[in-house]
Amino acid sequence: VRINGGEPLNFLFDTGNAGRSLIDVSVAQKLHFDLVPSGGISFAGIKLPTLRLNAASCEIASGEADRKGTEQWRQLKDVSCDVLDLTAFSELTGRRVDGILGADVIRRFVTTADYQKQTVSFSKPVSDTQRAPSPTPTASLSAKGNRIVMPFTLRDGWIIVKTRIVGDGWSNEGSEEEMILDTGAAPTT
Repeated sequence: VRINGGEPLNFLFDTGNAGRSLIDVSVAQKLHFDLVPSGGISFAGIKLPTLRLNAASCEIASGEADRKGTEQWRQLKDVSCDVLDLTAFSELTGRRVDGILGADVIRRFVTTADYQKQTVSFSKPVSDTQRAPSPTPTASLSAKGNRIVMPFTLRDGWIIVKTRIVGDGWSNEGSEEEMILDTGAAPTT
């Protein structure tokens, strides 16, 4: 991520973060951002005071290069980040963590994480008028090409999916349960 055209920063991609994106306080100070009090954020039940910055520009590396081999960046508008000391995340991951990309940015896109290629794709969402009408009004599992599309609910920062468990001791219909979808992210908020 680049903020206000500065140097590329290392952000964690946090699929479990239901709130704002975060930036490390030392990075915000180094870049001379105007910081304003914003309230707080909760980590594991502990409320921590935060500051907030409003970025004039925020860009995400596209993973593509132009004809000259220069990396391309995608511009985002109206991005603000909560500012917090993220030293613990750097220690936990064993690498520099300048920020955390949260749901305020992620939800703007159709996001695909390819764990084999180790890439994340951000695509423009399809509007309701462009989307083909659904044959049923309820969400259900569907196959699209070689993909399976599974609906989920975002609840308190957790991705919740409905499952049906069928096995020994269960009726033929099984038991419908809600489960947390673990996306594999080690440090989550």
